Amino acid sequence: MHFSFVPIIKREGKEVLTAKSCVPRRELKMCQVEIQQFLKVNLNCTKVNLLNGATAGGNRTVQEMKNIKLSNENNRLEQRNLNLGNAIRQLPILEEEIKEKDQTIYNLRIENESLKWYQNFYKNLIKGITNDVEKIIGNWREKVYKVTGIVLGGSGRSR
Repeated sequence: MHFSFVPIIKREGKEVLTAKSCVPRRELKMCQVEIQQFLKVNLNCTKVNLLNGATAGGNRTVQEMKNIKLSNENNRLEQRNLNLGNAIRQLPILEEEIKEKDQTIYNLRIENESLKWYQNFYKNLIKGITNDVEKIIGNWREKVYKVTGIVLGGSGRSR
C-alpha cells in the first residue's frame, strides 16, 4: 500500500526513514479493510478489491517475486511451445487439404470451361436451327400466298 508521505522520524538527533514507527502493522491491516468498506458503502465501488489475498501468508521478498514472475513466464512459454508443436503437427494435414482444394478448384475451372464451350455450341446450334425454321416457315408462307392468295401473319417476310 502506498501513502502520500515519507515516514521520517527524529531518533537520537537524526532524521530516520522508518514506516514501522509511523504506521504500525495492525493499522495497515485494519486500514485496508476500512478503505474497502468505505469504498463499498459510501462510493458504491464494488469492483475495487483491496483485499485480494496478494499478501496472504506474509509479504514476499524481491527474489520470491522474481521467481514467481519467471515461473509464470516459463508456464506461458511452455504453453506457447505446446500450441506451436500442435500447429506444426497440423501443417502436413493442412497442406494436404490445400492441395486437395487446389485440385478441386482446377477441376471445377476445367469443367466450367467445358460447360462454357457446350453453352456456346448449343446457343449457336439453336440460333442456326431458328434461322432454318424461319426460312422454312417463310418459304411455306410464300407458297401458301402463291397458291391461295392468302397472306399469313408472322415474321413479316410475306407480302
